[in-house]
Amino acid sequence: MAFLFLSGLILASSVTAGAAQVSLSGELPIGSYVQFGEYEDKPIVWQVIHNDENGSVLFARDIVSYKAFDAKGDKVDGRDCKYNSRQEEGSNYWERSNLREWLNSREQIVAYSHQVPDCEHTIGVWYKPFGGETKEIDVSYANEPGFLSNFHDAELAAIQEMQIKTFISSIDAPVKDGGTQVWADKQNNDNAWFKYTRDKVFLLSRTELQTWLSANKLSDQAPWYTFPNGVQANTYWVRTPDPNYASTIGNMNAYRANGVRPALYLKPAYQMSGPGTSDAPYVIRFEVPVGEPIVEDKPSIWAVDDVEEAISNNLVDDKLQLRYQAEISRAEFCSLSVKLYEELSGRTALYDLISPFADTNDIDVRKAYNLGIVQGLAYRQFAPDNNITREQMAVMFYRTLQTLADHCRSDIDLHTTHEIKFYDNNEISDWAIEAVTFMNYKKIILGTGTGFNPKGTATREQAILITNRTFEKYK
Repeated sequence: MAFLFLSGLILASSVTAGAAQVSLSGELPIGSYVQFGEYEDKPIVWQVIHNDENGSVLFARDIVSYKAFDAKGDKVDGRDCKYNSRQEEGSNYWERSNLREWLNSREQIVAYSHQVPDCEHTIGVWYKPFGGETKEIDVSYANEPGFLSNFHDAELAAIQEMQIKTFISSIDAPVKDGGTQVWADKQNNDNAWFKYTRDKVFLLSRTELQTWLSANKLSDQAPWYTFPNGVQANTYWVRTPDPNYASTIGNMNAYRANGVRPALYLKPAYQMSGPGTSDAPYVIRFEVPVGEPIVEDKPSIWAVDDVEEAISNNLVDDKLQLRYQAEISRAEFCSLSVKLYEELSGRTALYDLISPFADTNDIDVRKAYNLGIVQGLAYRQFAPDNNITREQMAVMFYRTLQTLADHCRSDIDLHTTHEIKFYDNNEISDWAIEAVTFMNYKKIILGTGTGFNPKGTATREQAILITNRTFEKYK
């Protein structure tokens, strides 16, 4: 089957195998494979197709799903051709496409900016069973959680958000960020009209396919995607639209389903395990192995942006701005909870002059107790130096939000019908189920990649990241 966006380019794949344990600083071998994230409970394997100062471009080895690029039903900010093709066939404008918004969302319900991609406004995959009538496979995704919803905390932080340059059709020239003419395939497009977006996950453009795959002698073909009823297909979307049409990409209308084969930038300098082949891909080592020294003065690479943002949001005391990979104590976590309350409420947390606990006089602990965020482990015992567990962390954040809702933030709604589906659900304490469920529903505390790990501990940088994530959601 020919690709919709290239003319029969079929090249041999070049795979570089690494050592069983490698430490890479900045570049992964072109053609090697990395296991990273998951979709529909299956790990995603990516091929490394490009390296630069921003990190490594990972391109999904497989078509992960079949979806429409954009639903029909609106004009996208009023821009349409005289035939109303966008209203009838969807839009090829990348910035406002349903597919871009789904790929970059980590929400359970994606907040689409216009017509949602439901079955009434998208076309699925048509097939004809042997000896039967032509049927359609419904692959609408209006109610599907965002693509990033099943990536765990460290994985989300490892993705480098990038400014993406996309050529645009003539119909969208009024909103261009640059260029003087319409782009044309197989010609010099240095002056073609383009639009910038900022994305964590994106589709490759025609140019990127040609320069990153063709130049590296990598194949642009993907294994056949198999639907639940056994039907197979292997074409996939790019983000480059046809230059003179408002609704088509290649020879496909935007509202028709096609393969989704995403790409992303992985930040540099991660350590990897495995040989890096398609069958045995690299696995990223997010945790600091036992026996390796803790970095005292800076966060891990994957946490840098979030930690810096949390500090700028005034959520992190000076005492927590070091030894970022050290496990955080119960008393230290109180300082994050109190800071979060104060920044989201605009109020100063108060405390009693006499500590309710015999084993600590810490002011942040006393403030957190006064706010109803913490309780003791036993009579007048708080155990301030004990490490906090992941389920305790969820409960303390949940109580912080409860306090905000009760005191001054009537907009915070803690009701949910969400169900958690971790394999280790039965290990979560009964007193933590409600908090874990809500914090997971809001995608504030995710899984660890192998479950929820409720009794596991958290590092300072992990706790800071989650504090900032809660702040950004409710600020």
